[in-house]
Amino acid sequence: MIAGGVAANKGLRVNIKASIKDKKIMYPDLEFCTDNAAMIAYLGELKLKHKETTDIKFGIKPNLKITTF
Repeated sequence: MIAGGVAANKGLRVNIKASIKDKKIMYPDLEFCTDNAAMIAYLGELKLKHKETTDIKFGIKPNLKITTF
């Protein structure tokens, strides 16, 4: 399953279909492929304005590799 805003990329859909032939790839209808990054950023701005913060309790791995199954 590929979802989110990236799933609306038609070129990506074509390339994935050509590259991964032995797996079933599923996508939501395009109308449901939205990217909520702007909504998350806006919520973050609101929380910051209200001085709402939280501690990050997990490590960040910027070079985490994607594994295929």
